[in-house]
Amino acid sequence: MMNNMSCKLSGIESLKKLGLSEEEIDFAIERAKGIILGYAMEFRAKNLLEEWGYKEVIYVDLPTHDLEAVKDGERYYIEVKATNHSPTKEYSGFKLAMLVPLSKRHLTLVMRPEPKLYFTVEVLSKPKRELLEFMYNVITNNVDNLNILLREKEVLDNLKKYSSALKFFFNSTQDNEAKLIALDYLFYS
Repeated sequence: MMNNMSCKLSGIESLKKLGLSEEEIDFAIERAKGIILGYAMEFRAKNLLEEWGYKEVIYVDLPTHDLEAVKDGERYYIEVKATNHSPTKEYSGFKLAMLVPLSKRHLTLVMRPEPKLYFTVEVLSKPKRELLEFMYNVITNNVDNLNILLREKEVLDNLKKYSSALKFFFNSTQDNEAKLIALDYLFYS
């Protein structure tokens, strides 16, 4: 414990040597608490995943996920959530568009109030689940499922609310029959 304390003190001393005042250092530490909490939770998450039987757990710090790990021969992409807020709020339409290729193996590890691991689709609100399912059907060219989904007016209306994220998604996906059908439904009908 003493070693950790001396490490913290030397870090503060280093900041003072850079010419920062106590007030500036206190301000910076206060502002950085969320970042520090996030990294601490990622460290804890790595250890938990290893305890839960995941192998090859690595930090990746990508927009779509924080960690990657292997279990039962499958690679998983894990987003660590340290907040008390609903995890669905952390997934914007743009983030979902980026993670859709990983969606069947994308996990969310909610760290608070106690660690619990979910398939990401399980923590999403209904509109975001529909958006993710829609985009997955487009990239896998699953025309049948896409047509079923797009026949529901509520789903179609919901998808239109994500028009900016969908434009980003369509610009980053290859053309296929499902993409053409989706574009027609959303932007030309």
